[in-house]
Amino acid sequence: MKKHRPVIRINRMYSISLDFEISDFLNQVLDYLTIDTGEFEFTIVDKCLIKELNQTHLKRNEFTDVITFNLGTDEYIEGDVYICGEVAEEQSVKFDQSVSDEMALLLIHGVLHLMGYEDETPEKKKEMFDIQGNVFNKL
Repeated sequence: MKKHRPVIRINRMYSISLDFEISDFLNQVLDYLTIDTGEFEFTIVDKCLIKELNQTHLKRNEFTDVITFNLGTDEYIEGDVYICGEVAEEQSVKFDQSVSDEMALLLIHGVLHLMGYEDETPEKKKEMFDIQGNVFNKL
């Protein structure tokens, strides 16, 4: 029986240098999380666009690292993930890690949001970050 594969699309509106291929990494993340179907679109953007998305859709007048839009269902994940490359670069310095590691964490974070995980309360944030760290450490 042929195994289904999720559809992954990558858009680069902001250039960021990484030591891994985003689509390969995302395939590993989805395999690890046993996600074998769905459509995932990841767009790397600059601070101007992430702030505009945050203002328009979440009514927050600030920069952020990741914004997700889940357009699917519980059975079929279909979503858009916007990751701010500039914020990722800044956070890599703040957290004393490579830009590639920071981007990997943000990619995992976006997938977890599309799976329904939230980080709006301290309890939910701890749960999400524990899973995020576990996936990161395994890959």
